[in-house]
Parts: sequence; structure tokens; C-alpha cells
Amino acid sequence: MMGVATFFIGVLPSYATIGVVAPILLTLLRIVQGFSVGGQWGGATLLLTEHSSADRRGLYGSFAQAGVAGGLIPAISFFLIVTAVLSPDAFAAWGWRIPFLASAVLIGVGLYIQVRIEETPAFRRLQGQQDEVARNSDSYYRSPVLEVLRTHPKPVLLAAGAFIGSNAWYYFISTGMVDYATRTLGVSNTTILTIIVVASFFHLASVIVSGTVSDRVGRRPVYLGGAVLSILWTFPLFWLANTASLSLMLVAITVGLVFHGMMYGPQSALYAELFNTKVRYSGASVGYQAGAVLGGGFAPLITAALFGATGTTVSVSLYLMVALAITFVSVYVMSETAERRITPEAPGTEAPQTTRE
Repeated sequence: MMGVATFFIGVLPSYATIGVVAPILLTLLRIVQGFSVGGQWGGATLLLTEHSSADRRGLYGSFAQAGVAGGLIPAISFFLIVTAVLSPDAFAAWGWRIPFLASAVLIGVGLYIQVRIEETPAFRRLQGQQDEVARNSDSYYRSPVLEVLRTHPKPVLLAAGAFIGSNAWYYFISTGMVDYATRTLGVSNTTILTIIVVASFFHLASVIVSGTVSDRVGRRPVYLGGAVLSILWTFPLFWLANTASLSLMLVAITVGLVFHGMMYGPQSALYAELFNTKVRYSGASVGYQAGAVLGGGFAPLITAALFGATGTTVSVSLYLMVALAITFVSVYVMSETAERRITPEAPGTEAPQTTRE
């Protein structure tokens, strides 16, 4: 879905050719991309966490999270190369399509990997147990999504809340800051994108290191630390960026992404440990995507509207602080999950308590 939708964005007719149908089709293709991420994120993270040993779930889960920065770096770099090779007029006319069309190569890579992936041992054991019950009774199993919303509403809400501020913070830094720097500060698009690429290397390292540290000290301390530090950085982010100094802008964005990595790194393991095997895929995915919509989905619109209405970045900083505070509270009321078993061999030990007493 992701590969096909991305490819079709590259061949999409322009507004001048088909009018308002062009942005409508672009929106639909972006929705398809969103569905593909929503369907695959949970599976990718659970394959990593359920296959790993209990003391390395944070590390292995962080590899899936690192895909965000790991994908952003070559994607933006490809665009920078195309813009450097082509004239501005050629890039605006047709050059922008090249990276989208080139992504077709990844369709084959993705299919090759996908058909060779096996379900995790924990899921196969549960599936065997359910098949055995089904053969000996007239019972049936309801939709996992409905099941998790019926039986685990609190962890789903907490998972969504834990991602609202984290995602809003990331999308503002990686996307909103690009718009702010080019429109308001007069920084060239190439310059700010280069800064994002450089900062993303530190983001990538932060995600993996934070996931590893969470195996030693727990998910909550690392996640909460990232939320608090991000809250404290909401104002310095703009103080440094508003100087329009490239070095200070690099510091502002890099530090912000490092703090985000502290939240994002342990997230896969945390979400896997919140739910039992039967509803883990659906619970983790629903919580993640709900937080993504409420956080990152609306963040660019809200921040742009706040800045346009007030003419100052103070309102944007306050909004980000509120979103990050939701993340902090959601994680704070959770119980520590790092010591939980996530396999069904030992009844009663799988994802027991959701919130702190």
C-alpha cells in the first residue's frame, strides 16, 4: 500500500491539468499511506519485541522506531540531490516526481521481506490454543479491535495519550519548523532540510540508546524524562531558531529530536507490554494511531493557526507544552511494564496491571 500510493503521487496530474481533483486524489493517496503505516507498525514492533529476550525488548523494539529517522535521512537526502542537480524551474515542473517514482523499488523489497516473515512464537502458540478451542466448541472469536476496546479501554487510552505530545513534538520539529524557517525566518528550503538531515542522525542514535537504557532502568523513567526535557525545550527551541543562525538552529532542532528519541525509543516495548498476546497487535496499533491522529495529525494545522492568530511563537510553545503534558500524565499513571512477561505460557503474568495504585 505504501509503495503503490507513493508511486502514484509521483504520476499524479497537476492542478492545472485536472483542477480540484488533483488535491483530492493527493489527499486520498496520503490516507492510503496512513493506513499502511497503521496496519504495519504494530506488526513490525511486535515481531521485534516478541522475538527478543525479556531483557532486550527495549533495544530490539527501538529498531522499528529508528525507522522513522532512518527513513527520513535518505528520503530528504534524495530530494536535496535532485534539487542540486536540476534547475529550480525543472524541479518545480517535473523533478519533484523523481523521488516518488524511485520509491517503486521499495515495493519489491517490501514484498520480498514480507512473504518471508513468520509469526512470533507467542502468537503461534495462542493461535494454536484458539484453534483447538474452536474445534471443540461452538464459540467464536470477535474482532480483535472490538475486543481490545471492550476489554482494555484504559490501556488503549493511555497508549494514545502517551503518543499525543510525543508525535506533536516530532511533527512540529521535522515538518512545522521547515515551514516556519522558510516562511518567517527567510531560511532557504535546502538549508533547513540539510539541518533536519544532520539532526536526524542524532535522533536515530537517541532512539536506539533510549530503548537500550529502558531495558535497564524501565520504560517509564526514560519516557517521562524525554517528556519533561521536551517541555522545558519548547521555548528555547524558538529562542535559538529565531536568531536565524544556522549553527543555533541546528542545536535547537537536534536537541529537540534527541529529547523526542527518549520517548520514542522505549515506545515499542512499552506498548507491547501493555497488552496480552490476544489483543496486543490491535491494542498497540489502535493506541499508536489514535495518538498519531490527535497529536501529529493536527499539530501542523494548530501551530500554523496559533501563529497566524497571535503573531508570536509563545502560543505555539504553550500548545506543545500542553500536548507534552498529556504524554507525561499518561505515562506517569501507568505501571512499569519492563518486567512483565509477554508470552502466554504463565497464566496471570501477562500484562497484568495497567496503572499505578
